[in-house]
Amino acid sequence: MKRLCLLLTVPLVIAAVARGSAQAPPPSAEAKRLAMFVGTFECEGASVNSPLGPAAKMSGRMTGRLLAGGHTLELTGGDASGPFGGVQWGELHAYDAAGKVYRVMGHQADGQVWYGSSSVTGNVWRFTFTWVVKGVAYQSRTELAFAADGRTYDWKSEVSTDGKTWVPFGQQKGKKVS
Repeated sequence: MKRLCLLLTVPLVIAAVARGSAQAPPPSAEAKRLAMFVGTFECEGASVNSPLGPAAKMSGRMTGRLLAGGHTLELTGGDASGPFGGVQWGELHAYDAAGKVYRVMGHQADGQVWYGSSSVTGNVWRFTFTWVVKGVAYQSRTELAFAADGRTYDWKSEVSTDGKTWVPFGQQKGKKVS
């Protein structure tokens, strides 16, 4: 009986070990494009008067790193100044092969959250978000254009209260420092 149990157990253990050591698939070509954001960027710009608040100078830092074997991008940052004061924030980006878009979810230390999607053409990323500020949902659309060398970018964003009428929110320039 002990031999029978051992004979039945060994194949199960071998199968479990083989399954556990299987290699994760490499990131897709789309997921690899997230690497454009890897590194640390310093940015400066300004917001304008908008439904989100008064005009303000913006400056801060953004750091990107790949997670999950290169399938997911984590962006973290902080703004020393800006329309929301000095705040810390974080985002996760991942490619959704079924939807053929990049999914984005972010949060800010003051309780703001945003979620949406993005697409990329060449070095230009276009984001559409629902942005929840103090319990009110706004629509946001943003464009981030990297220079050909990937060392600098231009960022501009618009916001809407109804998804139909858009007003500028802000602009920034970023520079990779590491």
